[in-house]
Amino acid sequence: MSNNALTVKNLKVTFGKKTNKPTLKGVSFTAPAGKVLGVVGESGSGKSVTSLAVLDLLGKVAHIEADTIEVDGIDFLNLSVKQKRPYLGKVISYIFQDALNALDPTYTIGQQIIETLQVHEPGKSSKEYHQQAIKLLEEVGIKDPESRLSSYPHQLSGGQLQRIMIGIAISSKPKILIADEPTTALDVIIQKQIVDLLLKIQRDNNMTMIFISHNLALISEISDKIIVMRKGEIVEEGSVDDIFLHPKQDYTRALISSLPQFARNLQPIDN
Repeated sequence: MSNNALTVKNLKVTFGKKTNKPTLKGVSFTAPAGKVLGVVGESGSGKSVTSLAVLDLLGKVAHIEADTIEVDGIDFLNLSVKQKRPYLGKVISYIFQDALNALDPTYTIGQQIIETLQVHEPGKSSKEYHQQAIKLLEEVGIKDPESRLSSYPHQLSGGQLQRIMIGIAISSKPKILIADEPTTALDVIIQKQIVDLLLKIQRDNNMTMIFISHNLALISEISDKIIVMRKGEIVEEGSVDDIFLHPKQDYTRALISSLPQFARNLQPIDN
């Protein structure tokens, strides 16, 4: 049995006409089971497009081609959109970077959580769903969770919304969790709380987490394996030491040089 929770080979994505220049140009990578895969690169490098293509969430305007997309042993590449739906949220789940836009402003937090639970765990009573929703909010650190169920997204802070998005994403205990820049637009203290929460959930559930970020320092601290992307391609991948102490590509070295103090601290210490 493979030790990889996700295997992607030669993934290509083209927007608009198939004859257009591809946005992703043959991306191949694996995400080790139970580990954290960090995906780093500047804006527009293809980080989010790669993950959304794996889940087939780019819409009809995107043309997706690949040799392999295997999610927890499931051949995602040859499943229709309808056939993939039972696995989305239950086997692989996604945390979007903008929680306010990802949540429906016309429904309460409770309605949105319970709707997700009903899809993946049908047949329970309203009381059971309600109690499960409260438990989820407690798990992600929401204070006074019962009263928050009746709140609308605009009534909550960015940090609270992000915690709620995490709660929805983990509600069905997925094996793979993709966190797409989950700390965007949050202040530094809240960012740390969110990252710590995600790492705790990942460890407690032996979950595979794909953490997408442009923050090199953060990626180095939380990842077991790192992918560096540029212009729709993976330019380098390896362990934290491989990437930050022994980078092979000029682009990787340029990224690291933008954090001189961080890079200097990573140098081996001679005893």
